[in-house]
Amino acid sequence: MRPSTKVKIAAIAGSAAVLAGLTVGLPRLSAWMRRGGNGLSVAESDYFEVHAADAAGAADLGRKADRFVREMAGQYASLGFVVPQDPVPVYLFPAHEDFARHARFRTGSGLENNGGYFSPAEMAIALVGTDETALRHELTHLLAHVAWPGADLTPWFSEGHAQWHEAGPRGGIPVVALAACRHLYADRPLPPIDLLVELDRGAFTAAGNSDAYALVAILYSWLATERPEALARITRLELQPGTPSAQQFSAALKEDLEGARNDWERWFRNLGGSAGGDPGR
Repeated sequence: MRPSTKVKIAAIAGSAAVLAGLTVGLPRLSAWMRRGGNGLSVAESDYFEVHAADAAGAADLGRKADRFVREMAGQYASLGFVVPQDPVPVYLFPAHEDFARHARFRTGSGLENNGGYFSPAEMAIALVGTDETALRHELTHLLAHVAWPGADLTPWFSEGHAQWHEAGPRGGIPVVALAACRHLYADRPLPPIDLLVELDRGAFTAAGNSDAYALVAILYSWLATERPEALARITRLELQPGTPSAQQFSAALKEDLEGARNDWERWFRNLGGSAGGDPGR
């Protein structure tokens, strides 16, 4: 990323607590939890093993997770989405402090706003609280990892895609991210698109990360609702080897990024609420 980009993104103040997931490593979480002594009940569903203090809550979460992955697999079979072949552990904690104490891994500073975590290495999910938005977010990360093995998704695409599906399998503009952007950019223009598509993972793992989450969610939502064919091309670009550049993004969009930013800005200012769609088709 260009030094100027880092300076620009650092200037985006972190003020909105966006409930969003973060793909991180959970070293040895599954093995450690399975050793017992954690006081959690285990509820088995068709595709998940849900570990939670509340047995009834664990069973309910498992049913909701099953329904979501079935619908996603049916909706996006053409993109390689399938239900998990082996049971996926899901660990549910009442508060972020409980999760940090039990899981014994570093989340970085200032990440208490994150509602969940998915570990590709462990093929496990940890959730803070029972919010279904966080559940759908992390399940989307899981399904993308299974569907696109080895794909080095850019952070903006990975997080934008997961937030789009917080509304459900068909997707929708995430209302929390929309509210955050309306607050942050009420009196100033949205940042350049090239800044967002070239963000590195550090923008999502540092204190104040909620702004980065909100911006990429709204960018992805604009593409999903206003440029679905372009989003399909961008998705194919993301699945190719290497990390797409802003120039490659522009070529897939078939628009110059300054003109696209102006259209994105107008769309954002005219939004009256959330909407659904079929991204990546």
